[in-house]
Amino acid sequence: MSSSPKRLFKILGIVVVTIIVVISIGSFWLTNRIEERLNTVLRQAGLQVKKANISLLRRSVDLQVIKYIPADSTQALPHKLSLQFLSIEGVHVLRFVRKHDLIIERIVLEEGVIAYNKNFKFKRDSTSCEKKSDITIDRLQIKNLIIKNIQGVMLDDTVQENAATIHDLQVHNLIVYFKPDTSYTIGEVRANLADLSSSAKGSLHTFSISSVSYNSNDKQIEAETFRITPKYNKSDFARIARIQKTRLEIELPKIILEGVELEQFFSDSTLRIKRITIPRPVIHAYRDKRYPFVRDWIMPLPIEGIRRLPFALNIDSILIYQADIAYEEFSEKGLPQPGTITFNKLDASFAGLNTALKKPARKDFCTLVADCNVMNNGTLHATFKLPLNSQVNYQAFGNVRNMDLKSLNPSLGNLTRFEISDGMLNELYFNFSYNDDVSTGEVLINYKDLKLQALKKESKSHETNKILTAAINAIVKSDKDKSVDKSKRTGIIDIERDKKRFVFQLWWKSILDGLQSTFLNSGKKKKTRKGSS
Repeated sequence: MSSSPKRLFKILGIVVVTIIVVISIGSFWLTNRIEERLNTVLRQAGLQVKKANISLLRRSVDLQVIKYIPADSTQALPHKLSLQFLSIEGVHVLRFVRKHDLIIERIVLEEGVIAYNKNFKFKRDSTSCEKKSDITIDRLQIKNLIIKNIQGVMLDDTVQENAATIHDLQVHNLIVYFKPDTSYTIGEVRANLADLSSSAKGSLHTFSISSVSYNSNDKQIEAETFRITPKYNKSDFARIARIQKTRLEIELPKIILEGVELEQFFSDSTLRIKRITIPRPVIHAYRDKRYPFVRDWIMPLPIEGIRRLPFALNIDSILIYQADIAYEEFSEKGLPQPGTITFNKLDASFAGLNTALKKPARKDFCTLVADCNVMNNGTLHATFKLPLNSQVNYQAFGNVRNMDLKSLNPSLGNLTRFEISDGMLNELYFNFSYNDDVSTGEVLINYKDLKLQALKKESKSHETNKILTAAINAIVKSDKDKSVDKSKRTGIIDIERDKKRFVFQLWWKSILDGLQSTFLNSGKKKKTRKGSS
């Protein structure tokens, strides 16, 4: 009797060991078969893998040193993919077999490059029939997706047009529904991208961002050092463009987007942002007007232009602090050197942009308010009201105060061959409304001791035309301050809009038209409407 339990345990031990050995051998055999099948499938897909490991216990697949070079191509320079490591863990096989519901606990991609060539095309065998896969997936859930140090590149043949590096991207609980229509939900996203750049083939500028971070819990995006950089110097830029084209140099040290509702964007194509903050931007624009102006399309007014985006915008506010903006122009009629006007220490706020409104009321406006110094001298305050209702006119009003008019000479003389030898602008008030066709309104001026100086037409330097200078100063009154009747200090704005120009040109031409009316008329008078070009 005493030997029976020992014998029983011995038999059970042998059975257990046998089962373990059988399972181990079976697992080893099955793993090898699966790995062989996996390698075959990968090769057929154009993927070369140095090492593939499958663990049935962890339900995982680990691939090392992966390269993708499609062989079935019509030309060279195909798409490319190179990864050092790809891991898929926790695949719920039984649930997938029973319910076509694929659940994966974790996917990790590390160290690699993905290159997409937009000119690459695959061959198509017209004699073969497209076969639908027997494998169907109704729902895909990835609980953790981790991507580290992956560089993405878009190529136009050999030219790199766009690039970015994903330093760390973590997506939690990504669910994709394939039936009846494809849709998805995302739990949490944290991302850090670096070295974003864009330079289209044949373009005159490059665009770059040093880094971008995003956290879906905070609903915040931060971008560091956004730049627009011209590829050529000023003379080469204009020569290569062969038409009037604005050369831009822009640097935004930081852009902060708060309250970003990406889920709403993907669900109903409305980008909702609570606040955008841009501190200390620097902008320099240059245009050479000796070249022809060629534009065969109509430039829309601001709100109409925004409405043409493929999505709606709903932004509570945009705040800009301490911006420095310079506009430089080489005039066809001025001296053979450019003139520059600057707007310094500009603070601006833009509020109430909402193109998602189906039927905006007549009182629905977005409002832009700006304060700055002009030529590091006088102060400018301006308000622009942009209607969301297309039947309502745009409005602009504001003032320029306490400006030594001689500070305008670096721009005025080079561009117009007129300069100001003396004069103080106490205040210039402007108020006009405009639409797609016309701009109408008035300016009210208050200045003292104004003396103008005309420059010789054919001269290449600042030589005075004494006869024309005397004639102009005889027409233009040297004083139009508060001692002069208000009606004689008021000018009429009434011009047609040049629909091929940006709205900034209409703003400037409207004020200039009012000033011309003030200088040439002794009071408010009706005048023939002029074009703005």
